Amino acid sequence: MKKFAFLFSALIILFLFIQGCGSKPSTPEDLVKDFMKKVENNDKGAIDYISKSTVTLLGKEKIDAGIEKQSEQIKQKGGIKEIVFGGKKEKKDGILELRYEILFNDGTSKKDKVFVVKEDGDWKITASK
Repeated sequence: MKKFAFLFSALIILFLFIQGCGSKPSTPEDLVKDFMKKVENNDKGAIDYISKSTVTLLGKEKIDAGIEKQSEQIKQKGGIKEIVFGGKKEKKDGILELRYEILFNDGTSKKDKVFVVKEDGDWKITASK
């Protein structure tokens, strides 16, 4: 019985691990939160959250440099405490404009907007048109 309980627990943990690793942001807001967390950690994998057309337009090197610069700025503010969304507006070609505010751990904040679009069934950050 102990063997079965151990095996069952191991399978549950493995399932949760696989789910967590393979999950993609299901909403535009989740996309922005996940992207900003990767930027905060200077994770070059953040580029996977950007549309192919935007990567082609800006270039991988420029995007990587931007991620590194933003990561440094976020760290100088003590990291991200919270991201609050203020509104969503549909633009042309299925592009959504999201307004948000990043609250930093040092008590400061920054308001901004981002454009997102569905690409191959997944939300991606895109350049505005």
